[in-house]
Amino acid sequence: MKRFDYAFGGRRNLLLSAAGLMAVATPLFVGAIGAPSIRAQSQSQNTAASRVYEYDVASIKLSKPSGEMTMVRYMPTPDGFSGTNIMIRDLINIAFGVDPYQISGGPSWIESEKYDVEAKMSDTMMNKLSQMQPDDRWHAQQLMLQELLADRLRLIVHRETKEFPVYSLVVAKNGPKLQASKPAGNSANGGTGHKGGSEPGMMAGIEDGMNKASFWNQPVSYLVHWLSLSLRSPVVDRTGLTGTYDFTLKYVPNLAGLRASPVDAPSAQPAGAVSDSNHPTLLEVIQDQLGLKLVFGKGPLEVVVIDHIERPSRN
Repeated sequence: MKRFDYAFGGRRNLLLSAAGLMAVATPLFVGAIGAPSIRAQSQSQNTAASRVYEYDVASIKLSKPSGEMTMVRYMPTPDGFSGTNIMIRDLINIAFGVDPYQISGGPSWIESEKYDVEAKMSDTMMNKLSQMQPDDRWHAQQLMLQELLADRLRLIVHRETKEFPVYSLVVAKNGPKLQASKPAGNSANGGTGHKGGSEPGMMAGIEDGMNKASFWNQPVSYLVHWLSLSLRSPVVDRTGLTGTYDFTLKYVPNLAGLRASPVDAPSAQPAGAVSDSNHPTLLEVIQDQLGLKLVFGKGPLEVVVIDHIERPSRN
């Protein structure tokens, strides 16, 4: 059977879509789940603070088709940002540090048209960011992308908090089955195929018709973020677990149940909740393999609402 893998190092480098899990290898970057406050973008509302972090030169152009297999790539570079075949919706996710289901509104082309993005910093900006702590540097990179979207797409957004369907991740009746990460130098843990004590990361792909996701040296918060993206529904950590763990999940692909964001369809049943075969679904393996349980309910969710956006201009 054909197989692909893609790996992510670190606890911030995660932005997977369920569709991407089935289709292409996609290196991505994402900031903290709690993003800095959104700037409502307009020429009259620019402030000195928001203009501090800007790319020196940038272009956003429609991607050119290149055969049957389309690779999607977007990542920071030492001197800026580079993306190929990226949807504008994904750029917004990255810029504002939110998950796909936390974006509401906007025209259909923001998630159907693909663009190539190249952005470069000035030498002065590169030097400034190199002296920052990782969290501050990430914040600055987000502001730079926000500024780019405001300039080239005339993007205007605001935040709202609404009540939507959510999952709560809790410890199941018989307790957790998670294996604590081992110190460096130990043998591979939890079937991940990576040595204990290594840089935190994950690898996902398809093996013998089953989805497979391996995590090493990761906290439960990372699992929660990955679950929210895979299920396309918000997931809240209520386990109380504070360690780092190694584990592998194998489950049946269940794309038939995938639906739109809960922001756009708040009454719909979350994706992946019902098994459609004799193989375990993602929700089932979470309980069987990790001793955790996803409980469905409702809760407050902060969303990013697109008030105005235009196709890229002035490249």
